[in-house]
Amino acid sequence: MKQRLYIVVTVFVAVVILLIFFGSTGLMNPINDIAVFLLRPIQTKIFPASQSLSNYIAKHESIEQLEKNNQELESRLSELLVENSQLKSTIKDLNIIRSEREFLEKENYNFVQARIIGKSSENKLRELIINIGSNDSIEEGFAVVSEQGYLVGKVVEVQKYISKILLITDSNSEVAAIVQNDTNAPGIVEGNLGLSLTMRLIPQNEIIQTDQSIVTSGLEANIPNGLLIGTISNIQFNPGNIFQEANVTSRVSFDNIGIVSVIVPKTVVND
Repeated sequence: MKQRLYIVVTVFVAVVILLIFFGSTGLMNPINDIAVFLLRPIQTKIFPASQSLSNYIAKHESIEQLEKNNQELESRLSELLVENSQLKSTIKDLNIIRSEREFLEKENYNFVQARIIGKSSENKLRELIINIGSNDSIEEGFAVVSEQGYLVGKVVEVQKYISKILLITDSNSEVAAIVQNDTNAPGIVEGNLGLSLTMRLIPQNEIIQTDQSIVTSGLEANIPNGLLIGTISNIQFNPGNIFQEANVTSRVSFDNIGIVSVIVPKTVVND
């Protein structure tokens, strides 16, 4: 066994020495040429295959990179959409704030602007919660308006830092108002189940028309006169009745109110 191993090692060493010798003297060149000639057909087939494999791997890596880039772009797009939405919301709020300020300052009202922070569902009332309260000189009965000066409700409950507003569309809401006609026809604007407005108790002898404006009369404490409520959209006239009624349309989207202004009477400010 040992003798066989010795022979194998000896032969291997001898072959290596011969290969080195022949390689250094150039005697292996004919053999190399023959090997190249014999392997060329195989190499001709292997090279395109290796190229195809290389291209496939590169393409696969490229697809993976594209997918990764696409995911990154989609993520960035989502971030930009959120930022764009927030920016639009901010711009909208700023426009509302500016619109309210321009109207109230033009009319020389004292006011405090507030943001809607919640809704109250107690007793099925249409109430909104705002982020100002007695700490901001807010009291019950103060008028609350939205952009362009439209009346949206009254303050009905005040805490130190928050207050509740009863919307004028609530069935429990009543506002003393007048029609802006030749005689300033008086009446009471009431809410209808949080959905619409009706002006009742309009004297039968008053001549009113559709599209005439309805504003506050100023007969209520802390509610200044001239605040826009809406316009007449329909009239219910019955000769046998003492009073007539009118449906009133407000331009306020009561379900989407975000920013309001509470009008503070000058007597409160002076105190």
